[in-house]
Amino acid sequence: MTVQIHPALGYTTTPHLNYDVSCHPSTISPAHPSLSPTILNEAATLPPLPSITLVSQYLPWKLEIKPANGNFVTVSDVINGMYRALRLTVSKAEYSALPSVSAQQRVTDAYSHRCARILDSSAKQMEMQKGLKRIDFFVDKNRFMGLSSTPHGPHVWSINVS
Repeated sequence: MTVQIHPALGYTTTPHLNYDVSCHPSTISPAHPSLSPTILNEAATLPPLPSITLVSQYLPWKLEIKPANGNFVTVSDVINGMYRALRLTVSKAEYSALPSVSAQQRVTDAYSHRCARILDSSAKQMEMQKGLKRIDFFVDKNRFMGLSSTPHGPHVWSINVS
């Protein structure tokens, strides 16, 4: 079965959506004024799928995306599911599984940088207490560039970031 990703989610060097994956989905803006906000409610794939799996070279986890309402995954489900999955706290074992001490340091630096961007001191303290999150494994690659197909089946898509 051939499955196509929604054009708003497809990988391109000039993404259709301006989105920093370290930020809340409410910060998304269309890259082109002609893009309608209704695209968020459209099916993420053609044909529509009941779930999709996201993978990344930077993450040791697969992100399972399920529909919030209805029978198929929407563009909004992908963005919101990715955000929720990347906000999960990293365990000590997951951190220790990084390939090198320098990789661990890059992830720790990304965590420090992410927390430093929070201006409100009490909110910053709360975020720091939560510890490393999956998003920190992207290090400094937070710009969503879209999803691309993988050889692992029509429901598995690779997250591209820069």
